[in-house]
Amino acid sequence: MAETGDQHGPVIGIDLGTACSCVAVWQNGRAEIVTNEHGGRATPSYAAFTDAERLVGDAAKSQASRNPTNTVFATKRLMGRRFSDASVQDGLKLWPFKVVPGRGDKPMVAASYKGKQKLLAAEEVASMLLSKMKAEAEAYIGGPVKNAVVTVPASFDVLQRRATKHACAVAGLDVLGVIHRPAAAAERGHKQVRTLSSARSNLPGAHSKAKPGVKLSVSVCFSIDADGVLTVSARDKVNGHKNQMRVMEQSQLSKEEIERMTMEAKEYMAADEEKERIKAKNLLEEFLHNKGYNGWNDPIHCLDGGMKVGCLIGLPIDISW
Repeated sequence: MAETGDQHGPVIGIDLGTACSCVAVWQNGRAEIVTNEHGGRATPSYAAFTDAERLVGDAAKSQASRNPTNTVFATKRLMGRRFSDASVQDGLKLWPFKVVPGRGDKPMVAASYKGKQKLLAAEEVASMLLSKMKAEAEAYIGGPVKNAVVTVPASFDVLQRRATKHACAVAGLDVLGVIHRPAAAAERGHKQVRTLSSARSNLPGAHSKAKPGVKLSVSVCFSIDADGVLTVSARDKVNGHKNQMRVMEQSQLSKEEIERMTMEAKEYMAADEEKERIKAKNLLEEFLHNKGYNGWNDPIHCLDGGMKVGCLIGLPIDISW
């Protein structure tokens, strides 16, 4: 669900799905699902790379059979995961595209784009879908969008939630809230308990032996910040000594990586806008040609969408772009 607030401006709701994604806006007193350029309410969660261009959504899925090794999908299953995780290894047996281990055992998608090999983090691929959702919402409401509420499965752990936020950041979106789907809530709770127990056992001094006849009295505190980083603190109640550790995943994106991906995302968007501009120009020229316009004394009364164009007698229509 999404809403529009005065404090933050327009806020959209995005469901970034494994197979399909959709976006909604709060308008006319209700949540309205935004349709894509094909009139569909859901967009395939696909991205593809060719020697000439990058494709996202329906366009990417439609050419998957012709370009299987460079058509990427289901990358949501890679977000916040390690390459060595069992779920990733299971996926490798099914995916036609190649996934290789990166820094910190982070799974990276290998694809060929414009004749060059490229390694992409799952967050980067997800950001392409999010950028598309963002653009469709902006076209729908007729204005810029910077804020979003995102849904994630209840089974998502801290690392997967953080990876989702990073993907949104690359797409130019600030996440105002993360909504959990109700499914698998109990499973997620068990995962959190295991994570906290693992963190406690790794706390400095946790395995130290007490002196004979001396009982340890230690208070342990767990806290998770807004970025989902777990901090474990311990204090000896007898001598007042303190220890603290932060539990972070080494394969998470760094600030520099997010900034680089954000710049590349802007380049992708600029290329998409240029492609749409050329497409519109070609359509206009084809329309004029079909109408028999020769550049002189030929008034054109209407173009698609009701936009009216005319020309003065003896002056050609300006179709420069």
